[in-house]
Amino acid sequence: DKYRITVMILADGMLGQMMEPLEFDEDIQPSGIVEKPWVMTGAKARPGGSIKSLFLKGDSLEQHNEALQEKYRNITNNEKRSETYKAAGADIIIVSYGTIYRIACSCVDKLRQNGIKAGAFRPITLWPFPSEEIKSTAKKNTQILVVEMSAGQMVEDVRLAIQDDERIKFLGRMGGGIPSEEEIVKEVNRLVGECRRGDPCVLS
Repeated sequence: DKYRITVMILADGMLGQMMEPLEFDEDIQPSGIVEKPWVMTGAKARPGGSIKSLFLKGDSLEQHNEALQEKYRNITNNEKRSETYKAAGADIIIVSYGTIYRIACSCVDKLRQNGIKAGAFRPITLWPFPSEEIKSTAKKNTQILVVEMSAGQMVEDVRLAIQDDERIKFLGRMGGGIPSEEEIVKEVNRLVGECRRGDPCVLS
């Protein structure tokens, strides 16, 4: 309710069927909830008002849209979130979210045991997309494997952020299929093998 916009939480079928404990760091007391100016309280201590999104006059409509654009800029500047797993100094980064990210972290451990410097990157917010964060994580010579439970959606955001299609590869499953640890590790090994044979990718 901070920005008064619709938020969509993306969850795949596997996450929807999982259960695990959740612990809060501290109790949330109702007395600590901050009053919001948009809350309809019956106008007990203020003039009556209404919330609307319809503006029929050009000037007021433009002002409303300018205010919305300012809100979106604030969201972009303040709400981008992401996390990484063993990504520092990695030669190849597995980019994923949801169930796949958990699998990707296991793949990273297995690949590193076999001498491949792999890491994982998870965009927590898909909008605003953490473009600068993924760009700084995937350095100039780092290869990127985007893994999704789809024909490829987030991969387009990654391409826009990196601006180097040669470094970005995609692995996806559809119809509820989940890329397995074995499939992801096999694909990373294939990409690393191509690089070491001198194809257009660079590994340290």
